[in-house]
Amino acid sequence: NKDVEDRIEIEIENDTPPEDRGREPLPKDLVKELEEDELEEYSDKVKTRLKQMKKVWHDERREKERALREQQAALDMAQQLQNEIRQLRSRVTENEGHLVNTATNAVELELQNAEKAYKEAYEAGDSDKLLEANKQLNDATFRLQRLKGYKPPVQPQENGVNYLQPQPQAPRLDPKTDSWRRQNTWFGSDDEMTASALGLHQKLIREKGQSFEGTDEYWEIVDKTMRKRFPEYEWGDEPAETATKPAQARTDKPATVVAPVSRSTAPTKVRLKDSQLAIIKKMGIWSAQMAENRLTRDVENRERSARPKQWKRADVLPEVEPMPGYKPRWVRVASLGKADPKNVSAKLREGWEPVRIEEQPNLKFLRDENSRFKDNIEIDGLLLCKIPEEFVDQRSAYFNKVNKDNMDAVDSNFMRESDARMPLFAEKRTKVSFGKGT
Repeated sequence: NKDVEDRIEIEIENDTPPEDRGREPLPKDLVKELEEDELEEYSDKVKTRLKQMKKVWHDERREKERALREQQAALDMAQQLQNEIRQLRSRVTENEGHLVNTATNAVELELQNAEKAYKEAYEAGDSDKLLEANKQLNDATFRLQRLKGYKPPVQPQENGVNYLQPQPQAPRLDPKTDSWRRQNTWFGSDDEMTASALGLHQKLIREKGQSFEGTDEYWEIVDKTMRKRFPEYEWGDEPAETATKPAQARTDKPATVVAPVSRSTAPTKVRLKDSQLAIIKKMGIWSAQMAENRLTRDVENRERSARPKQWKRADVLPEVEPMPGYKPRWVRVASLGKADPKNVSAKLREGWEPVRIEEQPNLKFLRDENSRFKDNIEIDGLLLCKIPEEFVDQRSAYFNKVNKDNMDAVDSNFMRESDARMPLFAEKRTKVSFGKGT
C-alpha cells in the first residue's frame, strides 16, 4: 500500500549485542574438518580437553536447533492466528451490516407506531399523549437518519511482504508548493478543512485541466475559497494575493498546500528490531502495515487514557456555548416534517434571531443538512435562536406586571360584592366563661 508507506517510515534497529557484531562464521570446509578430526596426533590430556570442547559445541548446536524448532512452532501459531483474525474481520463486517439492517427495520416500525399514536392523540384531543407521541416521533426520525447515514468502517487488509523491490521516491515539490506545505498548519491535521481543500483541488483540475495546478491563479482561488468557507479559522496572514509569493518572502505567515501527489507532514517513524523484521518476513506481513497497526494501537491507548468521554442520549439537544449579552433558546420551526411559520413569525417579532453557524462552530456537524435555514443551526425541527439579555428582562417585567394587574382585577371584582351588613371578611370573637359548680 503506497499510501501507508508514505505515512510510515520504517527504521531497522540492530539488536545484536555489540560484542557479537561483525563476527564472521568459520568456513564450512573447516567446520567439517574439525567435526571429523579424530584427534589421534594429540596427547591424552589434550584429547580429553578437545573432546570436552567439542561436547560443549554440540550442546550449543542442539540448544540452537531446539530454539529454532520452538521459533518455527511460534511462527506457525502466529500465522494461524493471523488467518483467524482475517476471518473474524470479515465476519465483523458482514455481521455489522446485518445489525444495521435489523436496527433500521426496528426503527422504521417504531416510526410507524409513533405516527399512529400521534394521529390517535390528535383526534382524541389529548395534549399529554400528543406531546409524548411527538417526542417518540422525533426520536425515531433522528435515529433512522443516523442509521441510514451510517457506513461500517472498512477493515484493514493484510498485504504481502515485498522488501527487495526498490520503492520510487516521492516527487520533489516546486518552491511554491513546498512553501505552502511548510507554512500551512491545518492541511492534514483538520479533517474537514483538508477534505474541503482536496475537493476544491479536484474541481479546479476537472474544470481547467491538469496544467492549471500550481499556477498563481490556482493558489489564489484556493486561498480565497478556503477563507470564505472557514472564516472562523485564525488565518493570521495577508489576503490571498500574497499567497503566491516565494517562501522567503512569507516565512512568518501560514499558507495552504493542496497537492495530492505530496504529503503535508513528515512520515511517522516506527522503530523495528532486526529480529522483529525477520519474523515479519517469515510470516508474510508487510512491515509498513504492521507498523501502522502498532502505531494506531499506541495512539488509541493514549487517547483512551487522556480524558474520559461521557455518553449522551440522542434525544437530548446539544449544549450551546455561552454568547455574551445574549440568551439562547431552541425555537420550533417544524413539526412532523411540516413547517410552522406561525410560531417562527411570532418568535421573530418578539426579538429572537437565528444563531449563525460561525457563532456555534461546535454544532456545525450536528445540524440538519437539508434545513431551509442554510446559514443557521436546525436540529430535529428546532432552530437555535438568541435574544439580547435586556429584552429578556423587559419581557419578564412586562409579564410580571400583567400577572399583577390580573390578580388586582380579580380581587377588585370579588370585593365589589361585599356588604357592610354581611361582610365577606369579618372578624369574629368568641368568649368562653366558666360558672361555679353547685
